[in-house]
Amino acid sequence: MIEDITVREGSLEAPTRHPVEWKTEEFWDKDSLNEELERVYDICHGCRRCVSLCDSFPTLFDLVD
Repeated sequence: MIEDITVREGSLEAPTRHPVEWKTEEFWDKDSLNEELERVYDICHGCRRCVSLCDSFPTLFDLVD
């Protein structure tokens, strides 16, 4: 997981692309993947700001709920 990421909501700056460390053991670990997916889904489930932009959200929310 990447540490020390500053989030500036509504910023006009281009997003920073962080390297994906696909050669590490953690990248291929299923438990680590599930933990990260749950973290991201929890953020999406709580925010719902971009629901109207993506057709996958109803399915995601049905699975989370």
